[in-house]
Amino acid sequence: MNVHLFAYGTLMQPGIMARVSRVRRPAQAVTLEGYVRRRLHGVVYPGIRPEPGASVAGRLYLEVPPAAVARLDDFEGSLYLRSEVSVRGADGVAIDAQAYVIAPAYHGRLSDEAWSYEDFVARDLEAFRARGG
Repeated sequence: MNVHLFAYGTLMQPGIMARVSRVRRPAQAVTLEGYVRRRLHGVVYPGIRPEPGASVAGRLYLEVPPAAVARLDDFEGSLYLRSEVSVRGADGVAIDAQAYVIAPAYHGRLSDEAWSYEDFVARDLEAFRARGG
């Protein structure tokens, strides 16, 4: 069954998403309420965890097929759990989706530093791609 996938980190970059998933899907800007995005210690990518009152901006990839989701699961690894979430588009309508949330056992790897997509693209994207990301 195809799923809508909420991306909030490196997978927001369409080229990375297409390379990892091996599909190109339409996407839209959305917001996930009740979660916070933080940089992980020692790496250039983020994780999210539940936090009341917080919100995370990201991209919603529509109708991602099962084979692509399996490739994304492999890419994300055991650090993340694919979880059911509800995001909101610009029109305020709630959309059911899945997102890679930091597994509770790894919450200690999240720093206090907010993660910025714009900073990632400006400073870290090329090096991330060169390392196979």
